[in-house]
Amino acid sequence: MAVSDRRAGGDHVSASGPGRIAAAEWVRTAFHDMAATTIDPRTNVRTGGLDGSIRYELGSLENAGPAFFTTLRFMQDFYTSRSSMADLIALGTYFAVRSCGGPVIPVKGGRVDATVAGPLGNIPMPQNSAFTFENQFARMGFSKAEMIQAVACGHTLGSVHAAEFPQIVPVGSAPPNDEVPMDSTVAAFDNRIVTEYISGNTTNPLVVGPSVQATRHSDFKVFNSDQNATVEAMASPAEFSSACQRILQKMIDTTPSSVTLSAPIQPYFVKPVNMQLTLNERVSTMRLSGLIRVRTTDLAGDSVSSVEVTFKDRNGGNNCGSAGCTFTASLLGATSGFDDTFVWFPIDRTIPTTTGISSFTLTLNMASGTRQTVDNNGNSYLLQDAILIQKPQSCVLSSIGSITVTAAVRNDRNSLPVNMVLSYKEPTGDANLPVPNLRTVTVAMTKGNCVGAYTFYNVQYTIPGDLAYASRIDVVSGSGDSALSDAFNSAGELGGTCQTFQNPSSSLCTTSQISTPPASSSTSMSVSASSSSTSTSVGAGSSSTSSSVGAGPSSTSSSVGAGSSSTSSSVGASSSSTSSSVGAGSSSTSSSVGASSSSLTSSASVTSTSSSVTVSSTTSSSTGAVETLHHRQTIGGYELVGCKKEATAGRALTGASFAYDGMTLETCMGNCSGFYYWGTEYGRECYCGDSLAATSDDAPLAECNMVCSGDDTQYCGAGNRIELYTSTAAQPTPTATLAPKPTVSAYVRVGCYEEIPHGRALTGAAYADDAMTLEMCASMCDAFHYWGAEYGRECYCGNTLDPLSTPASEEDCNMVCAGDRYEYCGGGHRLELYYSNTTNGPSHPPVVGNYSWSGCYSEPAGVRALAGKSYADDDMTLDSCASFCDGFALFGTEYGRECYCSDVLSEGSEEKDAGECRMVCAGNNKQLCGAGDRLSLYGIFDEQT
Repeated sequence: MAVSDRRAGGDHVSASGPGRIAAAEWVRTAFHDMAATTIDPRTNVRTGGLDGSIRYELGSLENAGPAFFTTLRFMQDFYTSRSSMADLIALGTYFAVRSCGGPVIPVKGGRVDATVAGPLGNIPMPQNSAFTFENQFARMGFSKAEMIQAVACGHTLGSVHAAEFPQIVPVGSAPPNDEVPMDSTVAAFDNRIVTEYISGNTTNPLVVGPSVQATRHSDFKVFNSDQNATVEAMASPAEFSSACQRILQKMIDTTPSSVTLSAPIQPYFVKPVNMQLTLNERVSTMRLSGLIRVRTTDLAGDSVSSVEVTFKDRNGGNNCGSAGCTFTASLLGATSGFDDTFVWFPIDRTIPTTTGISSFTLTLNMASGTRQTVDNNGNSYLLQDAILIQKPQSCVLSSIGSITVTAAVRNDRNSLPVNMVLSYKEPTGDANLPVPNLRTVTVAMTKGNCVGAYTFYNVQYTIPGDLAYASRIDVVSGSGDSALSDAFNSAGELGGTCQTFQNPSSSLCTTSQISTPPASSSTSMSVSASSSSTSTSVGAGSSSTSSSVGAGPSSTSSSVGAGSSSTSSSVGASSSSTSSSVGAGSSSTSSSVGASSSSLTSSASVTSTSSSVTVSSTTSSSTGAVETLHHRQTIGGYELVGCKKEATAGRALTGASFAYDGMTLETCMGNCSGFYYWGTEYGRECYCGDSLAATSDDAPLAECNMVCSGDDTQYCGAGNRIELYTSTAAQPTPTATLAPKPTVSAYVRVGCYEEIPHGRALTGAAYADDAMTLEMCASMCDAFHYWGAEYGRECYCGNTLDPLSTPASEEDCNMVCAGDRYEYCGGGHRLELYYSNTTNGPSHPPVVGNYSWSGCYSEPAGVRALAGKSYADDDMTLDSCASFCDGFALFGTEYGRECYCSDVLSEGSEEKDAGECRMVCAGNNKQLCGAGDRLSLYGIFDEQT
């Protein structure tokens, strides 16, 4: 039914306007997308349905209002080559209903997006007769009872807006937002829509009020079409929930006959997530990182204490280096969705490049004392180490669309072509088409330096538009049957600057040959459809086998894949908060779907036998003694204190911290130059300080047993264990104090600010330096109004701060500058932000009084964007306007000399590029005060705004 809806339902951040409920908009988007479907009575072939065609239909009066545009604009962030817009719209229905307390709507995968708009004139409109409604729903394949159920279930959330339906809600009749809810619980998925109708006390504007005289009381027409029999049958909460579950699943499963949907998606019991191999700088090792996710929903009170990972070398054997083939991952934490709970175990392991890795299995150590072995249905979790994306040596600058990708290719494959396959989003350039076009390009990579057993290949590409961060990257070695790939890597995980790689001596270059093709030639990892689990109790030989189907646990997105087979069905999914993937595969016995993450891709099938891989190497020899793994008693001017526990609250050393692949004792010592103490932890972390926390107790040296990621002969602490060194010199008296700096040259500190989702808060320029200081960043950005330091070594500049960047807790900016231990340089996704109005002409300050910069907004047609009060002055400044609007939530300046105030932004006012608010304030030539029909908007925001 074409009615407006209000978006919030707990999600006011992405609201399309005051009073709008996200859940209502998402459900209505699914219906409007599906409603153009038709079944040919002669052939029984269905065309149209839930196919994402609504993205091309937003200019139609049937889809009036901002709801559909805003919904699609939100969902397009998760639109990829593996996740169709149609599947995302279906998933949005589950999320919307469940988040408001409704039933579980099973979601299947495999929908295919339309490439053009569907036929217009098929959306039921309020002015239609009951007879027309019945015919329209019959065309969709819905009976009269199903029509009534669909309307009731779709209208239990949200409101009708005057802006879109003034004949139903007259303008000005329903302050403050000119909208009337359809039942008394506007954001709850419950049966009030029918019980209030039956009892006669409904305020539903599609049943009572002005809509009756205007013959637009469509809910009454529908509900009464069978003399209220269906709505009366839905009056109980249980029956309402059951009916809505059935009808909404039918709605999202209505697809063209050419589409085959998967089985309903369910989470895997065990899921490897974001598994990634990265070559370390000393080239003798590579780092295996990622997470193991375990679904605990059905563990009946038991829990998983730790996970043992047992891997095979490149040849499928047990030659895994001095640290062995088995390691243990400790519990990181727990998460929960609407219907499931999960625990997570981080993977961080150094693998010798001489022996490599081909697969792994898992053993779950349960709190009850039992152990469960998980081996991917007997196939193991397959990995390939022939081609790896080097994320530290890759980078992206979305402001100019530049992306640089580096891959490490094993030398036995240097005769094969190496390509980057880039899937990117290109803006349409049409305001009515918010979903960008997906493009794919294949670019040959250029051969670079040999680094031990690998050779680097590089490529640089410029992506049109400003969505480079949303790209997905495959690096591929070979073609056809010989192809191996590290696939579906997110460009959003790349930094703004490509890090240098310390190339080893050319004498260490190793030539290898592979004599037998790998079992899974086009993938980096494969996960079988059914995850076999054998549970062994102490003293008893019992076992159980279970099948599981994968889905991501993210609260804002889900990554799904689909598979079917004659004996079992399975669906795998990544659990990323920023991407989703949908894929399908089938075989006669099982489906396999790889983790759609940085180095894991799906395999079409998995065989139960492994290919034997033989690698022969020719390396330079040395006559020196071979150093073995041991603790170093002295390093430079430091001596080993021992193995220490982390502090009970916080860190043992708080002066500075670093984390990177290629960690060695020597590099940590260099990072901590000038500090009295330093220590390594977890194989790849380094901490510095001039004092040791009093609660850091001694631990047995044997507990510092993790090998350094950059040197497999050294120990670098362990989980919550720090390999501690102290200077042999007398401890110096501190010469300064670590604290935020209020000013740096001409810039004033604004505070600690969040980075924006899927992008950068400052997009003018970006730098990274291992000697980064605040002064260095200020110097690099001296042509810009803003700059900020991040992650200890990164620097970003810009003339405008993205309005989505908001103040964070001061404690979040806790990383010490790499080049000055007495300065803070932000944190992970946190900017130490500075601003100056003396550089590069006038600007928008980030803060004016109690107000924060919110962006440049248009004036809507016929009304003011801010309608509270106003004045004009030839001495206008942002400060004087803020003072005038004291007590209001918003103020804005326009045309250089006008000031407007309000508590709400009028509908129709849209955010524009900050550059369109370019007029200098009449009373301060260092400030910008909007432009013609453009407001420089500032606001005070809290949870209620």
